[in-house]
Amino acid sequence: MFILDGHFCVLDKNENPLELPIDTYKVLKPKAILVLYDDPEIILSNLVKRDKHKFELSTLQNLQTKELEHALSVSRYLNIPYENFKSSEKEIEEICNFINSLK
Repeated sequence: MFILDGHFCVLDKNENPLELPIDTYKVLKPKAILVLYDDPEIILSNLVKRDKHKFELSTLQNLQTKELEHALSVSRYLNIPYENFKSSEKEIEEICNFINSLK
C-alpha cells in the first residue's frame, strides 16, 4: 500500500479551480480517499511562508470547497471509502486509524 499526496483540483492561469479528470483516479485505482483540509487563513499563511506567493483568501476558500466536493464525487464514482479531516483539529492517531482500517 502507498499513500499519494495530491490534489483533486488545481488553479488555472486565472486562479479558478479546475477539477482533475476522473480518468486520473480510475488509472490510480485508490482504495480510499482521505482529504486533509484546514481554515483557509491557516493555509494562506503557510503558502506565504513556503512559496512567498499570496493568494486571495476567497481563491483558497473556493479551491478548498471544490476540492472537497470533487474528492467526494470521485469516491462515489469509484465506490471507495472517503473521509476528510480538519488538520488543525484532528489527532494524527485518528488519521492513522482510518488508513490502518484499509489494510
